[in-house]
Amino acid sequence: MHPLLLLTTSSAIVGESSPRLRTAAVSPVLRTAVPPVLRRTARAPAPVALADDGGGGLLATLESFQSSHALLISILVAIGTRYIISEVRYRFEKPVMDELGNRVATELKPDTDRIDGLAWAKLAGCVALDLAGDASELVPVLGELTDVAFAPAEAGLLWALFKSPLVSGFGFLEEILPFTDVVPTFCIGWGLPKLL
Repeated sequence: MHPLLLLTTSSAIVGESSPRLRTAAVSPVLRTAVPPVLRRTARAPAPVALADDGGGGLLATLESFQSSHALLISILVAIGTRYIISEVRYRFEKPVMDELGNRVATELKPDTDRIDGLAWAKLAGCVALDLAGDASELVPVLGELTDVAFAPAEAGLLWALFKSPLVSGFGFLEEILPFTDVVPTFCIGWGLPKLL
């Protein structure tokens, strides 16, 4: 017999009118004397709801879940999958990325002979324009509204400085989108032709 049923049965027996059972009632589950509150009640309502009635109730569902170990298996599968993916990435992606990094380091060197005084002055202007675009962030809500007016102006200035539709389009999107003002578009536009 299930322990919850034993507790319920002993509580129901204690509630009967036999004086011998009232004085010597001991719960077979807890091996302690039944409290006087249970002696007065005819049945215990809570344990009966959890008792297995043979129809596969809550207790049967819990027991089947415990015996299937589904949670433990899913955790182990997730850990194993994560380990395998990290191992594959380490063995295959890392050498490719290292080789790409070495090629970039050797091939993308700035030509310092091509950077003259005019180019350095252009860089100072680019830094000033980037700071002007970032200044709108000083005013919390109003700053994003001023970007709507500054976005076409930034795109026009980028076109005038670099004659690149890609850079000017990127500058327009960077300025019109919220919370992207920190991207130094003018400095990136200045550095791209120097590196490539």
